[in-house]
Amino acid sequence: MTLPSFCQLQHLVDLEQLGVAGVDPLAQIVRSRQPGPTRAWAAAALGRLGTIAVPAVPSLEQGLTDKDGAVRYQCAWALMCLRESALPALARALSSDSTVAVLAALDAAGWLTEVAQPLTSRIKQHTKSADPNVSMAALSALIRVTGKTRFRIRTIASYLNHDDPEVRRTALEKLGELQDRADKYEGAIAERLTDEAPSVRQHAVLTLIKIGAVTSSLATLLDTIGDEDPDVRRALVIAFAHSEDVRSIAALQALTHDDKRGIARGAELALAGHPERDAA
Repeated sequence: MTLPSFCQLQHLVDLEQLGVAGVDPLAQIVRSRQPGPTRAWAAAALGRLGTIAVPAVPSLEQGLTDKDGAVRYQCAWALMCLRESALPALARALSSDSTVAVLAALDAAGWLTEVAQPLTSRIKQHTKSADPNVSMAALSALIRVTGKTRFRIRTIASYLNHDDPEVRRTALEKLGELQDRADKYEGAIAERLTDEAPSVRQHAVLTLIKIGAVTSSLATLLDTIGDEDPDVRRALVIAFAHSEDVRSIAALQALTHDDKRGIARGAELALAGHPERDAA
């Protein structure tokens, strides 16, 4: 999340430290026309305050339709932190005509897992959406809320071959959310490491990490170390840091010479903490 300016950040921290007394001022900031980072931080602060922030639910619900994606995300996260108290607001969002509100509410429902079971019927309605992003978000949320996979993961995985790279990227994100429940599709995910779209390749690496398949897909990951996109290489540093295979050390050593200093430094730090560095 992008940070507010120093002065704004200090003010937000001060409000959060007030506890109950800071809830209403933070809620007002969420509803305000202040910069997106400021409103997103205020929403996150309300989430961290927990149940004392329940009076802010209307402001957080309004934030689910915000034009700023970071604000929507943090409002959804804050509502998740309020657990059962947020369910009526999420139910309304799931029944709204706003696609962004529906997507944010589906995220929150998925994070709530079984707590969101009263929303199951509303979530199911969106699994048949004509919008692939909504459909996949609903399927992912439904799996996490009910614990039942059936054919739902297969449906999400089928979007890995969609013509639209943004849909393929979303499919990877949703499979990553399901963690080891999606490990059956490791091969299909690994195939996206050679996708024409850099963002898809990056998320393929990150998804393999999330489903716990770095070691089993290590040979394929090693083949992508020369990817032209720096975001892919940054993701590879994270992946190799998650592997206890000694082969990942050589890969990290190579990445310490990357022409992007941030990547090189990340590889250096990963090497310093690698469990097999002495074995190499």
